[in-house]
Amino acid sequence: MILFFHFIASANNLSISLPLLTGQNVSEKYVYVKFDINWENSWMTGSAPNNWDAVWVFVKYKVGSGNWQHATLHSSGHIAPSGSTVTPSVDGKGIFIYRSTSGSGTVNFSSAKLRWDYGVDGVFDNSQVTIKVIGIEMVYVSDGGFYVGSGGQEWGTFTDGSWDSGNTVPFLISSESEIPVGHSSGNLWAKVNSNGDDIGPTTSIPTSFPKGFKSFYCMKYPITQEQYVDFLNSLTYDQQVTRTEVLPNSPARTKAMMIASLPKDRNSIQIQTPGIASSIPAVYGCDLDSNGVFNEASDGQNISCNWLNWGDGTAYCDWAALRPMSELEFEKACRGSLIIPFQYERAYGNTILAHLQNITNGGQANESYVPAAAPFEHFWNDSINGASNISAGGYAGFFDYPIRAGIFATSTSDRTQSGATYYGIMEMSGNLWTRVVTVGNTEGRNFSGTHGDGMLSSSGDQTGNIDWPGTNAVGSGFRGGNYNYDSDWAMTSDRDLAVHIVTLRYETLSKNYAGHTINGYRGTFGFRCVRTAP
Repeated sequence: MILFFHFIASANNLSISLPLLTGQNVSEKYVYVKFDINWENSWMTGSAPNNWDAVWVFVKYKVGSGNWQHATLHSSGHIAPSGSTVTPSVDGKGIFIYRSTSGSGTVNFSSAKLRWDYGVDGVFDNSQVTIKVIGIEMVYVSDGGFYVGSGGQEWGTFTDGSWDSGNTVPFLISSESEIPVGHSSGNLWAKVNSNGDDIGPTTSIPTSFPKGFKSFYCMKYPITQEQYVDFLNSLTYDQQVTRTEVLPNSPARTKAMMIASLPKDRNSIQIQTPGIASSIPAVYGCDLDSNGVFNEASDGQNISCNWLNWGDGTAYCDWAALRPMSELEFEKACRGSLIIPFQYERAYGNTILAHLQNITNGGQANESYVPAAAPFEHFWNDSINGASNISAGGYAGFFDYPIRAGIFATSTSDRTQSGATYYGIMEMSGNLWTRVVTVGNTEGRNFSGTHGDGMLSSSGDQTGNIDWPGTNAVGSGFRGGNYNYDSDWAMTSDRDLAVHIVTLRYETLSKNYAGHTINGYRGTFGFRCVRTAP
């Protein structure tokens, strides 16, 4: 009989119960992982956009005191709770669970059972094994054609190659076939952006590059701080060294993700228990109020995780058996299938630019916002961190930091009010930058959309996905803006930084407004992953 210990893993608006192991089959070397799962703001619709939200569920295990491994789930034989559908991935790395009929609201699915083929993973019948079940909220983006580019004049916007000047011409993505690139009709082209970049070389975008025509699942929210803590706490010491800014053996309550002298920017991740170099990994937790008591209700677990570089994001994708998003998939996820685009639109379907004046219930699971009195552009205000307050033309007092993932969505909010894309994905305009694989250079076009296998290299980097842009970030870029740059950049078709290479966990700033010059740093880099639909 296998001896198992069980751990609970949770995420924003998502709860997974203490899992149990049942129905061990010694002859066929499998056992069922049984758990309950529930989450808020779930839906399935039979009308436009004809999609649903789901949870990507995977299992991690370790034998004795060994390292965490990714469990192999069977291609069939899972038991779906009443009212749900369970769709396994072909590679056995996880399953999607979602509503089986149309509806909306909170779902409570009891007694899900996933078949773990422990024999395939080399685990013996009588091994002492520790397991944990992890879930990530996702949104299904259905297959179908769509337009890239808005028909406007955003920086770097995609256009049909027939364009020469004035308003651009939206380009139709009608299949996953090769896309010719060039400055002639019927080819994909782009308006030169402020950095002098355009569409890149006039070689075609290969068939293998994920274009967004084929259906895929996208994370409903950016990676949250609680999710990144779960990730860090499953790594070895040496892997943690690579995936954090400070050494894991630093004193308890040391900020993990940023240089101590830089602004905190609401990143609550700290070292809870120091590790021992190359031996025992650190234990991380959230402590937004820095009172030394970790993972309290108000410690910011659901705030979107900033201070992530490209390597951090791709390592998380690999660990979760997901993958990065292409910039063509970004526009599909925002705009929807065959929706006629319009200039300057943002991910939530119009040109309105909303601002926050402040928040209430800060750091809690129900963190809410106070809207600004006027829809004007705000400037860097660091008063929360104790720096000088910039007060010029009424700019002081705006909340200039990452916020709780999904903060705008309520039971009565519409698409604009909730900040949702056509498919219901949250905060693709604003909050934190969305990192994408670009079509603007050869390195990006080499991307073929392979999925992670759940395992990292000994140094904590993604491994085995040679098509992904590497840790040097060449082939990656930025879309969707952030809390600090939220005007032009938040437009769905703005590609000003679509070929921008950054390996740091923070951006450097040098701004001048009304006689004020500010030099500093900002933690505006987040990440979200996707997976091609089974």
